[in-house]
Amino acid sequence: DSLTGIPNRYSCDLIFDTYKHATDIVEIGCALFCISNLSDINEKEGREAGDQVLQDFSALLGSVADSYGFVGRNGGNEFIAVLENCSEGCMTTFIHAVEDEIKKQGLPFSITSAYVLNHYEKLAHFTDLISLVYKKIV
Repeated sequence: DSLTGIPNRYSCDLIFDTYKHATDIVEIGCALFCISNLSDINEKEGREAGDQVLQDFSALLGSVADSYGFVGRNGGNEFIAVLENCSEGCMTTFIHAVEDEIKKQGLPFSITSAYVLNHYEKLAHFTDLISLVYKKIV
């Protein structure tokens, strides 16, 4: 993504396409992060401030995710993480690490997040995991 420096939607799709078979995703965890106040920031402070928020969150998410798995910007204010061999503990530790880093850096935005673990869902297609995590964020 030219704005954020992390993989963009096209790159996310390329990663998603590598999971072709049900056996490829047995232990996959997917997380979705949304910057919940991005539109307010864009309205009140201007698009440059919103772009800075996207850049700051992307850098933070990329650095935290380094030891966990893949992250990319799936579009707008939405970011996807894909963690292999992912347990409940691993996922919650990852999400808390992201939230803690936002607080530690005192960044001026808030996020919402959701996740799915295919260990529990037992879905056969990676696209179904992505769809499910989007349904959980609402």
